[in-house]
Amino acid sequence: MPTFLKFLLLAIPVLSFGVFLSIQERNSVLDFVAEGTVVTAKWNTKNHQMSLFEIKPVKGTIKKLHHSRVTLTQEQIKVGDHFSKQSGSTHCFINKVKVECIK
Repeated sequence: MPTFLKFLLLAIPVLSFGVFLSIQERNSVLDFVAEGTVVTAKWNTKNHQMSLFEIKPVKGTIKKLHHSRVTLTQEQIKVGDHFSKQSGSTHCFINKVKVECIK
């Protein structure tokens, strides 16, 4: 079997899987669901200058919203604000005000 054909037989599945994982990672922020109080709000973290928000629900563990597609600014969200986001939505509610939080 020619070398180029072997390369194609290996490269096509690997590249296809890589594209699939990239799309899944990009859309994972849309599946984020949280409702609670913001306990941490950091901008320009060490991880590629992305924002980090930690939301503490009434019951359960703290949920972290840490993604490059998050567009919240310091004027929109602060520690102590009530935060709510449903799955599949690019909008969230901060203190019962609808805000676009994902681009």
